Amino acid sequence: MDLYTRIVLTIIAGALALLVAQNAGILKARADEGDAPAKIQLCNSDGTFCAHVDETGRVSVTKH
Repeated sequence: MDLYTRIVLTIIAGALALLVAQNAGILKARADEGDAPAKIQLCNSDGTFCAHVDETGRVSVTKH
């Protein structure tokens, strides 16, 4: 087996090992570390208008 083939097969084997580790739960993405969802705020570029979601799920945009 030539060097190029060994390198390609090594890269493929490494990628497969990472996929197996992720699916088995050995490796976790950083986003999976917390149980709570990430909260974000949507505003226009200068921050004068921002969107809010109330307890019923309705979205409104207010001026700050």
